[in-house]
Amino acid sequence: MSPITHFLASWTLAESCVEDRRERFWICLTGLAPDLDGLGVIADIINGLLGREPTHYFFIYHHFLFHGLFGALLMVAIARLAGVARAKALLLVFLSFHLHLICDFFGARGPTRDDLWVIHYFGPFTYKGTIWWTHQWPLNGWQNMLITVLLLVGDA
Repeated sequence: MSPITHFLASWTLAESCVEDRRERFWICLTGLAPDLDGLGVIADIINGLLGREPTHYFFIYHHFLFHGLFGALLMVAIARLAGVARAKALLLVFLSFHLHLICDFFGARGPTRDDLWVIHYFGPFTYKGTIWWTHQWPLNGWQNMLITVLLLVGDA
């Protein structure tokens, strides 16, 4: 799903479950955090613009480095170090991260039927535990747009 939808979903979770601003911030931020492994696209674009040898960091690392248990535990640890202390809030950080994974599981397909985004749950340590759904709807599919609209209306 789009980062906007991930933001709205994690924000809705945070707003409905906790009152503390720091806890809400970390729950919301964690809903976006898995996509940090997609920032390799910046290096790919810059290398292409500079005429360098093409790189494929986005293709290699997106959904592999942080889209799994390692990323979830890392975000819980970072939130704890940042002052989130209540067990309920840390559990919601963990759940917000997994909400992102669930959204990507259902709605992150590329433009063709064969362009599925898989989740390497135990990455970056192993490819075991890789999950996907062959009926994934497209990233720009009506389902994702409807979910985004519903989240916008619900937060209004």
